[in-house]
Amino acid sequence: MAKSTGMRAKTRSKLKAPIRQKFTISQYLKELNVGDTVTITVHSAAQYGMPDPQFHGKTGHIVEQRGRCYGVAIRDGGKKKTIFVHPVHLKRSEA
Repeated sequence: MAKSTGMRAKTRSKLKAPIRQKFTISQYLKELNVGDTVTITVHSAAQYGMPDPQFHGKTGHIVEQRGRCYGVAIRDGGKKKTIFVHPVHLKRSEA
């Protein structure tokens, strides 16, 4: 029986960060509000709360907070989905 390849398999270019790029403590402790529009940008240096790479670049709205992570409502192939993401991987968006 075939084994799962895992979430980070085959993502060498998608999850590659520029040399010496780190996230700052202010990005880690970022506060967001329910209703904010955010873009999911996966930061490979932080594994906690990392969304699946298929959601990289998607835009959605924050619907709730659970612990340190935020629930982001997005549309994926015509379906509404809620994924939970750490604020390091979220970027405020104007759209």
